Amino acid sequence: MKKQGCAVFVALSGLMVGSVCGQGGVKIIDRDWEEDFEIRNPDGTGKYSFVQVRPQGDLLRETKIYDSCVLALQGGEIRSVYMYNNSSLYLDEGHIKGWVYLYDNSYCSFTGGGFHKYFRLYGFSKMELFGGETSYDDDESVKAYDNSQIVVYGRHFEIGGEHAPSGGYTAKRVLEYPSPVLTCILQDGHEFELYLCLANESRLILVEVPTCLSRPVMDINEDCKVDMSDFAIFASEWMTCNLEPQEECWE
Repeated sequence: MKKQGCAVFVALSGLMVGSVCGQGGVKIIDRDWEEDFEIRNPDGTGKYSFVQVRPQGDLLRETKIYDSCVLALQGGEIRSVYMYNNSSLYLDEGHIKGWVYLYDNSYCSFTGGGFHKYFRLYGFSKMELFGGETSYDDDESVKAYDNSQIVVYGRHFEIGGEHAPSGGYTAKRVLEYPSPVLTCILQDGHEFELYLCLANESRLILVEVPTCLSRPVMDINEDCKVDMSDFAIFASEWMTCNLEPQEECWE
């Protein structure tokens, strides 16, 4: 995925591979973290433009992300996130237990973990949901304003207890109050429930994805089918042997 002014390389499994953003570097955090942290493009302050968080503890709070910068969370908990001007948040593991605000074409992606409070999207921002879980009340909903988008990948979609086919939904098709409940099975298999409100030309987009009933044994790339892509991976390792001593390889 490429954001303005910032090339970001992401695997949808949640592994953040790397980032090139302005003059910024990559910072990996694998410890408990303090409050009031800011991620910005470097301006002489020495701050990082890409931060990958894998905390052993449980809390990262009051975080602000600016100017095409990136935060990737791979564990622990996060609270009170404010995102501005093309910034990005990726959640693979761990949980968001506070509010999250996205402004000015910002982006967030969930492939796992969970969120338990409310989200607000403003100014062409976008949220994509591939996996994870939720638990919150109807006053802690997701609300989208100003041409923002919420994209959900899964199956068995229902809005307000009625079947909802794949496609786009606007405020005219989704009641604004009380917030309707979107339920589905997300791409990762989690049962999902979302209290939702759309306004100001914002959209909900439902994308139905196929279901893998049983993964074949030789499905090397884990796409639920065995084809030439799997054979190519297999062939690339053909006759490879890492035994020591080497004489034992072909006895």
